[in-house]
Amino acid sequence: MNQLSDLPLPLSPRFLSALNYATSLHARQFRKGTKIPYISHLYSVAALVMEAGGTEAEVTAALLHDAVEDQGGAPILALIRDQFGVKVADIVNGCTDDIPEADKPKKPWRIRKEAYIAHLGKASCSVRLVSNADKLHNARCIPCGSLPSDLAAASRRYALLSASIAISG
Repeated sequence: MNQLSDLPLPLSPRFLSALNYATSLHARQFRKGTKIPYISHLYSVAALVMEAGGTEAEVTAALLHDAVEDQGGAPILALIRDQFGVKVADIVNGCTDDIPEADKPKKPWRIRKEAYIAHLGKASCSVRLVSNADKLHNARCIPCGSLPSDLAAASRRYALLSASIAISG
């Protein structure tokens, strides 16, 4: 199996495979409360990582960072490891706030987010890069007036706090 490069891009056929895989995995999802295809978020996070000089493994993980949480848990993480390598799977795992056992619900939002923020301080630079891009894009997508003011403010604070931890790590 060819490994993803640690060098800055160009992109390999394996990256293009990840692009197609992420697109098909999230094809029927939309951003919360919108008609915006969810894949736009993954493309945007990958673009931010790419523009920050991320490696191909980091950009690939950015495309796949929500796959485990949103599309099947541990079996999806195993598939990512098999198809895209250990580095990508480790970054994706580090960006995942909960992997519930089969047929079990996720932990409550606040518990997941507090644990995730604590984890970021010890996370690898690659995990912090992808996480920071994710939080930045999420913060950009909270339009003024689209959420109740307390929820919008809390979401922005969470995004900024987790991004600041990711940067300072």
